[in-house]
Formats: sequence, C-alpha cells, structure tokens
Amino acid sequence: MTLAEFRRAYLTATFLPACREDLIALMSSPTVVTDLTGGHLALMVRLDEYADLVTKFILDRTP
Repeated sequence: MTLAEFRRAYLTATFLPACREDLIALMSSPTVVTDLTGGHLALMVRLDEYADLVTKFILDRTP
C-alpha cells in the first residue's frame, strides 16, 4: 500500500465525506514519522523532551 492509498483509507474510515477532501488538500504531502515509541504515557512523563522534539519538527519544516 502506498502512502497516498493509506492516507485515503485512513481518512475514509475516520472522517465524514464533507471533511475528507478538505483534509487531503490541507495535508497534500504530510510527513510520516514511523519511529515513535512510548505512546501517550511518554508524552506525560517526558513532556520537556516531547516539546523539544515537536519544536524541532516544526522548525525543520518551516521555510
């Protein structure tokens, strides 16, 4: 399955048709991060590290 096929399948299963195409247009080339570990508990326990990673992620993608 390609990334585009996965994205469309996910959106089809998750969002109403009225929102689906708007979300695809908004996120036409999303970055997919596959090396995540720890889940939501890690977010709560290591909040400073999470905030640093999110900030870096955003800054790396901001022109």
